Amino acid sequence: MKANPTLVLPTAAEVPALTDRVGELNAEIATLATERDGIEARLKAYALHHSELHEPLKDLKREGRKLPCTGSRHAITVVIASDLIIGGFPDGGPKHKDLLEILREVHSESEAPKALKKFFGPPAKWENLYANGLRFRAAAADLLAPAIAPRFISACTQADKFGVKKSTVSIDYTSAGKEQS
Repeated sequence: MKANPTLVLPTAAEVPALTDRVGELNAEIATLATERDGIEARLKAYALHHSELHEPLKDLKREGRKLPCTGSRHAITVVIASDLIIGGFPDGGPKHKDLLEILREVHSESEAPKALKKFFGPPAKWENLYANGLRFRAAAADLLAPAIAPRFISACTQADKFGVKKSTVSIDYTSAGKEQS
């Protein structure tokens, strides 16, 4: 640990009080975190229930929507992103076949698997090569023909067993600390 010239070294007599205070702070932080988590859950549920109030995401290439929430002093945004890219899929499985079919529209039979390797690591399971969906979509725009890029991305989004796209719901606190006028 670096020496901090402004740090006041406690005396032995101060250590018990400092120890108690840090314990109190940790308990208070845990209580506040529990309260925050409950409030976030309620705001997320509100946003999911009131789709008529949703706005498009700032990045129009993303699938999803947002709901700005404004208080008297602070503002946050509930973000509902529905374009989660799949992490991987089995070699020879239905998803593998679907993606190759899309790629074969503009690539030869032998080139389609090579194009797929630009997005997913090869068999036995094809693993997504990109850290997040934003980079994946940017790569698709750069590496694929415009005629197939949107369908390829759509085919790579996560869906449940009923085909409904999986979503994440999060709170954007970037404006939470700013006072509202």
